[in-house]
Amino acid sequence: MEYKLLDTNQKRPSIIRDTILIKWKRPEPNTYKLNVDGSCFGNPGKGGIGGIIRSGNGEWVFGYNMSISHATNIYMEILALLNGLKLAMENNYLPLTIETDCKELINLIDNKNCSYNLIDDCRCLLSRAGDPPLQHVYRERLTRRLIQWRRMEAAYQSLEA
Repeated sequence: MEYKLLDTNQKRPSIIRDTILIKWKRPEPNTYKLNVDGSCFGNPGKGGIGGIIRSGNGEWVFGYNMSISHATNIYMEILALLNGLKLAMENNYLPLTIETDCKELINLIDNKNCSYNLIDDCRCLLSRAGDPPLQHVYRERLTRRLIQWRRMEAAYQSLEA
């Protein structure tokens, strides 16, 4: 069997690919959308988090980011959600919908048997915020929005200098 897979004269199985349209969708009118992301260079490694909040008409309202010297990918994802929820609550950006590219984060939040402190903190804030939907989006869609925000932030900082 291994020989057949390595033999260049053998026909390769055809791969069926589905095309998925990846486009950011604005929140419903009078609603805010929180997009969160976190990652590391290495796992564990140096990491960072970020998020943006947009209004019902799609306008940028608020953004945040933070670096961590040593963490794991899932820790960064949790921290991105936790910080985004705190900022949304403090600034009354409610009602809210939330998007992340991390299915594992959604699974941890949904798994009532998972009792990590940071997950419990996220659940508590989600409850206080009216249990907003936590939705999975493909990384490309979320990353594009975060990159656009970082560019806007950099342009604004250069104007201040």
